[in-house]
Amino acid sequence: MEKKNSIKKQLNIFTIIIAFTVIGLGCLMAIYIFFSIYEQSVMESTKNAVDGFDSIILTEDKQQISSFTENLNILTEATLTENVSERQRIFDNYVNSNGSDNIELVQIWNNSGIVYEKNSCKDNDIVNFTTLKLHDEVVLNKGSNDTGIYLISATSIMDAEGNIVGEIKIAFQLTDQTFLDNIKRITGSDATIFSGNKRFLTTIEKDGVYQTGTTMDTKVEEAVLENGQEYIGKINILGERYIVSYIPIFDMNNQPIGAFFVGKSVASAYNFHLQLTLYVFILGSILLFLFYYVARYWLVAHIINPIQSVSDSIKKISEENYDSLHNMPKMKSIELETLQTSIQSMGDSIVNQKKKLETIAYIDSLTGLSNRASLYEKYKDISLVNNEHTLTVMYYIDVDNLKYINHLFGQAVGDRLLCQVSGILKMIIYLYPEYQVYRIAGDEFVVCKEGVNTLDDIELMAQKILSLFEKSFSVDQNNISMTVSIGVAYTSSCSGTTCIKCTGKCKDSLEMLFRKAEGAMNRVKTNGKNNFIIFDPSMNELIEHKALLQQELKMALNNEELLVYYQPKYNIKLGSYDGFEALIRWKHPIKGFISPVEFIPVAEETNLINEIGAWVLEKACVFIKEFNLRFGKEFNVAVNVSVVQLLSDGFEHHVCEVLKKYEIDSKYLELEITESVFVNSTDIAYEKLKKFRNMDISIALDDFGTGYSSFTYLKALPITTLKLDKTFVDDIVSDEIALNIVESVIQIGKSSGLKIIIEGVETAEQYQLLLNFDCDYIQGFYFSKPITEQEIYLLYEEL
Repeated sequence: MEKKNSIKKQLNIFTIIIAFTVIGLGCLMAIYIFFSIYEQSVMESTKNAVDGFDSIILTEDKQQISSFTENLNILTEATLTENVSERQRIFDNYVNSNGSDNIELVQIWNNSGIVYEKNSCKDNDIVNFTTLKLHDEVVLNKGSNDTGIYLISATSIMDAEGNIVGEIKIAFQLTDQTFLDNIKRITGSDATIFSGNKRFLTTIEKDGVYQTGTTMDTKVEEAVLENGQEYIGKINILGERYIVSYIPIFDMNNQPIGAFFVGKSVASAYNFHLQLTLYVFILGSILLFLFYYVARYWLVAHIINPIQSVSDSIKKISEENYDSLHNMPKMKSIELETLQTSIQSMGDSIVNQKKKLETIAYIDSLTGLSNRASLYEKYKDISLVNNEHTLTVMYYIDVDNLKYINHLFGQAVGDRLLCQVSGILKMIIYLYPEYQVYRIAGDEFVVCKEGVNTLDDIELMAQKILSLFEKSFSVDQNNISMTVSIGVAYTSSCSGTTCIKCTGKCKDSLEMLFRKAEGAMNRVKTNGKNNFIIFDPSMNELIEHKALLQQELKMALNNEELLVYYQPKYNIKLGSYDGFEALIRWKHPIKGFISPVEFIPVAEETNLINEIGAWVLEKACVFIKEFNLRFGKEFNVAVNVSVVQLLSDGFEHHVCEVLKKYEIDSKYLELEITESVFVNSTDIAYEKLKKFRNMDISIALDDFGTGYSSFTYLKALPITTLKLDKTFVDDIVSDEIALNIVESVIQIGKSSGLKIIIEGVETAEQYQLLLNFDCDYIQGFYFSKPITEQEIYLLYEEL
């Protein structure tokens, strides 16, 4: 069994989840906002640092060296031809008067070598570097850590014809390590100057060593050195996460030759992040505990305890203790107070309803008779024996054809008719106080008697009940004739006196007596209704056989055991076949073929006939369409329709849907009905058949002469065809009276404008006699027995 949580536990869990969610999200949001602001601040700091370097050092110094070099270049063109002393004087005057504090080396070369040099550079690496051939280049070069980074400019000297006659080389100190250390000291950020993609000067240390010579990140290199763009973001430098800003260093031709970088390692910040998260978690846990404690106290006081009080009161109501309803504590909220008031009102209503139910639980609301529950309450635990103290006889009464009466006159009329039936049966109680009357279902009643009875007494009472329904009933100015079917069962036990040792098998229970009486009533229904039958043990076999047949019929429909056979109709006037009749067959996998006479009544009683009939209709329509297309015929097919099927709601709609689905002309379909349709439902059947005739569907009256044959049907009903039953034909060869009857029926049918079909023709003699009459079609074994669809095709392919 599934274990369920209490509302108290659920509220505790809910409180914890809400508190954890709110406080947790709040702490995470606070940490996120803090570090977002921190990272943004670091980015702005590094950006300001590189922007300052760009504007204060790079831009200003590059402009200075550019101006200095251009003027020196002009001066040099005019003085290269001067004598050495004069040239030295001219260059010294220019450099001294227009030089820069950062320019530490000036060299003027001709094709033979240096013709002028002013050197204040203390770094021999830079001096030696300028001796290399550097035609029209601007490069960054690193000296020692003390002297820092130099911007070296090499510019060619041209004569008037454009030939290179010399070269100017200038070494310009860009910055030194002190400058980068000051940046780190002031901003707290590391700085690096790159020549190309390598760190020439840096404040980044690892294991106590400046990380010069290490390379730039590839994605930064692409942005800064290849595209000449600034880069601001996050990258990994030597295994640590940095927030960085890069700017490119351009030469005189605006080409990137290096970069300046300012960045801050966030490894320590992430450590702080973890510490802060831990502190926030501890604080959140404390807040969570306080919130849970306060919320739980409030929930218990204002919700859980009041609800528990209401729950206890409801439990006491289920135990029929209603006094507690008005002793509940006062609620502290409007909603719970409303609930409490509703519970109290409900309890009061239950008390009142219980009192009413105690008086009406065993009374039928429509008729005022005792109901089935009352009967079971009285006898359910009693083993019925034949004595004066308990139930011994049961009359199971079923109103015949009430369903058709409801169809014809309406449900309200049917209910009032049942009230009149109950009034008649109440007379039995008045006249015979030892009897009790119960209404056990819609149109079913039971009359019971206690005490010792003789068989004559039982039969006499059954006849008296039948006689009560000999006259018609008047309901809403409608005179309705009605009959009943009665099944009688009585206990045949010996009261334990005839057996040496009682086995109890001879004792009837109430349920057993019910089944016996109902089985006898169903036998009356089968035999034509309006009668009574006393239960006989042999009926058990019939009941069991019928129940088994019903179950097997359901399985047969699902297992495709049902088949449709077709019997050809022979047109006498044309001298050839002219149509078919579709006939249902059941091939049981064990019992073989089961006769329709046996299973069709069972199908009608269980309403399976509707499903079976719909299936046969579709099969027949598909067959006749394919047959006519294959052989170029215009045959029709006749389909038998049960009274249950015809009177069911939606039957007309289903026929139309089938014709439409398979695109069949309605003239190719004929519906065959029997006279039983008109016994209790003439008006309903007439309206339905009239609709079919308006659709040009033929209507055949089947088995004419076997039931309540009346020539009135031939005139009043919308039928097109009359089928004479086989019993008329059997004796026409040997019995002249039978022959005359057939001739008369044919003449009356033809005078009514009907087509005539003679069924059951089995011999040549019968056929020859019928040729003398004005009939239209003949069916029977003489021409063909019912055969399968495949056999039909083989038959017509041979013709």
